[in-house]
Amino acid sequence: FVVYADSAQEKREWLHDLQLALDEAKQLSMTELAAPVGRRHVNPQCSICDSRYKLHIRQVQCSKCSEGSCNKCSLEVDKNGAAYQVDSFQFMRCKAVTVHNRDVLEWMRKRNTQAELIGEKVEKVRVCHRCL
Repeated sequence: FVVYADSAQEKREWLHDLQLALDEAKQLSMTELAAPVGRRHVNPQCSICDSRYKLHIRQVQCSKCSEGSCNKCSLEVDKNGAAYQVDSFQFMRCKAVTVHNRDVLEWMRKRNTQAELIGEKVEKVRVCHRCL
């Protein structure tokens, strides 16, 4: 770790402030320091088709069940119920389908309603084939 500054005094001030921040962080519990993130999967392969993740087979997380799957075993679903298979190697949509699963459509409607209540906009989510 290196600190560069215009003067020795400025460098001492930076190091002093950093030390104060470190001392304050040590007083906090780990749960206060941890950022809220989704469940991270360490499994090196898709939970549906068992394909190993590679450059062109990405790991994605289902927005409905939080399971990890590959980009081929999940669809990008928009707020109208249109679903697209996304080719992650070329980053383009292909193979458009329509979602008819009432549970997924109801879940999407509730999710959009909740997002609108807090001022967010949900355009699309990633859903695995198990949830579809």
